[in-house]
Amino acid sequence: MIPALNTQERKDALRPFLEEQGRILAEIDVIAEAQLSLARTHDEAEKKYRESRLGRFQESQGRDVSAIIATNWIGTPMEAVEKINVVKEEGITHFNALHITGDTVQEMTEQMQIFAEEVMPLVS
Repeated sequence: MIPALNTQERKDALRPFLEEQGRILAEIDVIAEAQLSLARTHDEAEKKYRESRLGRFQESQGRDVSAIIATNWIGTPMEAVEKINVVKEEGITHFNALHITGDTVQEMTEQMQIFAEEVMPLVS
């Protein structure tokens, strides 16, 4: 498995493609995407992720679920805020919760509600 690149490495990798088109990084929106699983405690969020269809799928594909948990918005709302703020400091201003942990519409709605109420106000 190829290790995940950090934000600066990803931006550096993008530059040659932009240069071919006569563009610069400052002219485009660069979006950070992450998987989302929030709960009152880190352990609860991690358990929820690991037991979800998404977590089980990642594991079945041989992916390092611990690394996914460490690098995505999986944990308490404040842990998600901290991870997003690190990326903000690296110049990323747009964010997308790519996969929201939940096996039912209600579970996904609850995750989005927590994100909207407890995370977004602290990173906007």
